[in-house]
Amino acid sequence: MLEFLLPDGVLSGKPPYWYAVIGEGAGRAIPEYDGSRRAASEGATALIVVLEPGGDADAFLSAYDSTGGFIQDSWYRTREEALEAAAAEFGTALGTWQPVPAGTDDPELFALHNAEF
Repeated sequence: MLEFLLPDGVLSGKPPYWYAVIGEGAGRAIPEYDGSRRAASEGATALIVVLEPGGDADAFLSAYDSTGGFIQDSWYRTREEALEAAAAEFGTALGTWQPVPAGTDDPELFALHNAEF
């Protein structure tokens, strides 16, 4: 992995939550998301991925569709492994990782409201 290309803090988990947008477009990704987790429609594709802390070293990637529907989450042994998996799955469509401010009450709500593509 080319760590020097990643934003400062994403590997160390400071702040603990990060998000990235998949693809390009214009505007806010999901401004109407109300924080209620609901399943995505069958066949939905990921628009946003959220990197979440697990325990001491592990991490999760949670994927959401264009309406805020939850697609899936995947567990990884390390943050680096999670970032590598996202890069492999989404390739050049994976946007820059953006931090969720530390202390945010609902990191997923913040990510889905503030993601721009």
